Amino acid sequence: MSNNVVLICLDSVRKREFDKYAPRLRKLADIEFDQCRAGSSWSIPSHATMLTGKLPYEHGVHTHHQTFKDLDNNAVLTERIPHKCISISANQFTSETFGWDKWFDETFTISQSSRFPNGIDPRESQGIVDHLRKSLQDSNTVESLGNGLMFKLSTITSGYPIPRFMDYGGNSILNMASNKLNKTTNDSFIFMNLMEAHIPHHKVWKYNNLGEKVPNSWSSDAINMDKWNRTGGDGVFQNEIKHFRTVYNQSIDYLDKLISSFIKKEISKNSETVFIITADHGENLGYDEDDKLIEHTASLSEGLLHVPLLVINSSQDISPKEISHTQLPGLIESLCTDSKADVDKNVIKSELIGSGRGEVDENDNKFWDRAQRTVYDFEKYMKIIWDSEGNKRQFQLNPEKKSWQQEVSVDPEFLEFAIKQFSIDINDYKDSVKKTNVTPDISESTKDQLKELGYM
Repeated sequence: MSNNVVLICLDSVRKREFDKYAPRLRKLADIEFDQCRAGSSWSIPSHATMLTGKLPYEHGVHTHHQTFKDLDNNAVLTERIPHKCISISANQFTSETFGWDKWFDETFTISQSSRFPNGIDPRESQGIVDHLRKSLQDSNTVESLGNGLMFKLSTITSGYPIPRFMDYGGNSILNMASNKLNKTTNDSFIFMNLMEAHIPHHKVWKYNNLGEKVPNSWSSDAINMDKWNRTGGDGVFQNEIKHFRTVYNQSIDYLDKLISSFIKKEISKNSETVFIITADHGENLGYDEDDKLIEHTASLSEGLLHVPLLVINSSQDISPKEISHTQLPGLIESLCTDSKADVDKNVIKSELIGSGRGEVDENDNKFWDRAQRTVYDFEKYMKIIWDSEGNKRQFQLNPEKKSWQQEVSVDPEFLEFAIKQFSIDINDYKDSVKKTNVTPDISESTKDQLKELGYM
């Protein structure tokens, strides 16, 4: 027997804020893993881990090798399951540009300028008249015109002190997924990535006004992220960070309502569809436990690695415990085939190779672009982080405090054990991949979208 399985990735959603602002999804869950860790802390390597169950040094996708096309066929989940595999994503990294489409039968990328992926992207046209001409000549005229209209609406309203009219693609993605599910016979695996909780942040009409009042004109673009991260927010951007946290929380509340409604409707139509909710990574929000960092550059904090993991509408008998995204492909495979899931306890570990950004300041490039590794000891609720610059830190965790860590030592007690969990030395690997940087050719429209997301 097989099931439809839908994996919904809430980009940049950390565990603590998810638990607080996503009660509807948590109520729907048959299985909730309270201690799940991502394989890395930004999109490209973490998505490769979700697809293969490998860490960056094993699957080879990271800052210095930004393509999925070279993944090992034998390791890729979608090569092992008999299902039709469909990707619908608002994250530009999970697109044809970066080789993501190689592992799916159908790949659709939603963006601010392309709500209808079968239509023409207006960013690739030379103005309104050119886009209108191309749209009328295109086989998907209505969708192309729709993209132009939506993009023009968003650009017009962006110059005024009013909330955004539309979300960041979440509603469009779920509508497309619903259409795909309507055409299946329990033989589809659908991956989705929703970007509402990812930067940039603005007030949005559809968000509830949770928390403190945020000015209609506010945007996270008001925060110089690099300056904040280098100063720890010492006297700068204090009000903006409060607004950042507020709108971030509102985005999770919005996703909770949107997705829970979608899931209930789909289950009412087909009781054999299973849903998995997780995040590729979390987000640093400038708290002390985040090392006072903001967003997700050059860090392996608990704010970034501690992520939600729920299974909805499954009869699997799984005892929730510590789990990593390295075990996620096995879990998905078992749900696809309705076989017993193997989520036996493993050593939980994560890795970051490079900054996770296209550009870093040359003055401190070596520090921000370093490689980092972490290993967990859940018997003592400890983790250690070490990096290619020789830094070593041990942190206390707390099962009652999500997305939280507190440094307790710079002389980790189980460092030797931790190092042995990786088959290649951290410096050896970092040095070898820096010499062979692989970055795909990127169109101007994709570059613009990645700049908006803080990656270029």
